Amino acid sequence: MGAQDHLSAEWSTSYSGIWTQWTGVLAGPIAWSVMLGLDYSLTKWSCGHSTAYVLQVIAVLALACTAAGAFAAWRTLMLVPATVSDAGPATSAAPAVAMSRSKFMGLLGLTASALFGLLLVAESVPIWTLHGVCW
Repeated sequence: MGAQDHLSAEWSTSYSGIWTQWTGVLAGPIAWSVMLGLDYSLTKWSCGHSTAYVLQVIAVLALACTAAGAFAAWRTLMLVPATVSDAGPATSAAPAVAMSRSKFMGLLGLTASALFGLLLVAESVPIWTLHGVCW
């Protein structure tokens, strides 16, 4: 295992590395659920005040959080080597497993960020297009 692989293995098991991996995976779903809850709770207020600015700001912030999660997932993938092999003595299996987990979480985070970003855009279409329509 080279020096770069050793640093990747250290990062994959470090506190900041694990937080970055989980941020990449969970940022999109959390942003979507917060946006959904706030939109439902603030729609009546928004209609009463004839403004959609609050809902639009929430949509932009949710998309920004999802983009930050995608960046964290991309960073995770960039810090893990393209090929992760677990060949070698039993003592080197733990870093290879950690790097494999990091690669999986990076790919999962990018996929989740893309899907939840698409969901946020679809959920935001009525907010941006239907001005003054209250049910």
